[in-house]
Amino acid sequence: MQIDTTSLLAKLKKEKLTLDSTIEEYNSLVLEQVHFLKGLISSYEPVYEWFKKEEIEFAHPEISIRTFIGPILGCDEDELELFVFDVNAKSVAKVYVNDPDDKENYNLSKLVREGYFLQAVEGLMYLESTLSQYNKHNKEVVEAARKELNKVQ
Repeated sequence: MQIDTTSLLAKLKKEKLTLDSTIEEYNSLVLEQVHFLKGLISSYEPVYEWFKKEEIEFAHPEISIRTFIGPILGCDEDELELFVFDVNAKSVAKVYVNDPDDKENYNLSKLVREGYFLQAVEGLMYLESTLSQYNKHNKEVVEAARKELNKVQ
């Protein structure tokens, strides 16, 4: 069997150029996403600090876990890891759900590369509606308690 290695190498070199180009484009997009997240964090930082000062839990619209550490950027439910912006440390941290005191610094670029960009944006911006969601829930709890009490009085 005769193989035309010259043609094959030309084809492979062309494919390698395409591969290099897509890798470069992806890396550029990751940098843009990281820059966007850093901008959100910077813009909302006074709000995050106010939440901490007022001892209001940080929540996420898609994640049931809450935390006092800072805005929730994502959650790996398989590993029971929560990714947050630690307001006190002013950095991203990975927190173990079963042991919230056990946390370690986490790279924002790695978070984006692992597919948490949109979840992080939602978590950083969710503070705008967190209190109204808490108030709605509390009103429902109060109403349910009132109905229970009325049933036995």
